[in-house]
Parts: sequence; C-alpha cells; structure tokens
Amino acid sequence: MPTFGDNISLTAGSSSSNLFADTAYNKVNQGTTIRLNLASVSANNGASGANLNQTFAVGNTVYADTVPLGALVDGQPFADNGAYKENEVVVTQPGSSIPSLVVKNDSGGTMVFKYKVFVSQQ
Repeated sequence: MPTFGDNISLTAGSSSSNLFADTAYNKVNQGTTIRLNLASVSANNGASGANLNQTFAVGNTVYADTVPLGALVDGQPFADNGAYKENEVVVTQPGSSIPSLVVKNDSGGTMVFKYKVFVSQQ
C-alpha cells in the first residue's frame, strides 16, 4: 500500500506546507483510508504549551486541530500503524476531497519532526 513521509525541520513560529500537496494523494476518493504517523524528534513536552502541533482535515471536516505531536522514543521504531499513529480516518465525503496536514512550530527554536502517511488504494 502507498506510503510517503520525511523528516522536516521547522524554524520557530513557522508551519510546514500541506504535506499532501505535490503528492499523488492531493485528492482522495470516498472510501480511502488515511493513517497519520507523526513524532517530534526532539522533546515536545509543551512546558509553555505544546511546541509542535498538527492540524489535519479532509475536505471541510477537521479531524485534528492544533494537536501536539508525541516525542520520538529511543528503542520504539518509527513505522506505519505503530506507537506514533496520530489519526486514522476513512473518507466519507462523496467524490474527491482534498486532504490537508500542516505542522506548526510554536517553540522558540528550530524543531524537527518525522511523518509517515499511509493512503489506501483509490
């Protein structure tokens, strides 16, 4: 099944682009399963509020709004559908929908996060 992912470094106060943009999955059909796996490479303890936050939507349905990313744990492999699964949805809107996943760095310094996204066959 198709997956895509990367490591991204975000400077203080910046946001990623839509992680679905410029992929083969910038539009998804009804019945498609989307599974998000995300982790902050550095500590994301949120002492002054959460540092790395994700917002995830498909079409006009928001599934996660500024939800903190968990921290990567030594010895816990980063893989699809494991300990770092943040969200899994089946698209219910008819026709094609545009998914959006954006991560924002609300900390005072540069932070790195990992992501791996699973999209079922369409």
